[in-house]
Amino acid sequence: MVVANTPAKPTTSLDHLVIKTPCTMDWGLMDGDNRKRFCSRCEKHVYDVSQMTRDEALELFAGDGTICAKIYRRPDGTIVTSECPPQEKKLAKRRLQFSIGALIALLTASAGVFATSPWIVRTVQPIVGKWFPSKNPKPTVTMGSMCVMGDVICVEPTEDTP
Repeated sequence: MVVANTPAKPTTSLDHLVIKTPCTMDWGLMDGDNRKRFCSRCEKHVYDVSQMTRDEALELFAGDGTICAKIYRRPDGTIVTSECPPQEKKLAKRRLQFSIGALIALLTASAGVFATSPWIVRTVQPIVGKWFPSKNPKPTVTMGSMCVMGDVICVEPTEDTP
C-alpha cells in the first residue's frame, strides 16, 4: 500500500505515478470492500487500483489532493488494473497446455509400444472379444479336426478320387 501525491492536472498514464511515502498499515485490518477501505490510522480512504479499470483509476488520480492507494507494479513498470489479465492465469494456462501435451505424447508412445508387443494380443484380445463379440463367429472345432493353411486350388475329381 502506498500514498501517491498526485498533481492537480490529470495524469495521462498510471505508469508515471510518483510514489512518495509507503504505508505500513495492513490492508486486511481496514474496514471496507475489495475496492476501497478506510484507514483508521491516517483517517483516509485507501483505493485498490487493481480492482478498478484504467479510466476509473485515472479519474481518481486526476482530482486535487493526496490519494492513498494500493497498487501492484509489474517488473516492466506498468500498474495492474482490473482490465489487465493476471500473469498467474497466463502461467497456469501455459502449464496446463504443456501438461496436456506431455500426457498426449506419453499416451501415444505407450500405445505404440503396447501395440507392437506380442503379449498384448494374448492378454487383451480375449477381453475385447467378451466386450465386443464378433458378428461372424468362428466355426467350432471338434476333437480330431485338423487345420491346414496354404494356397487353395480347385482340382477336378478324377475316377481315381474317392
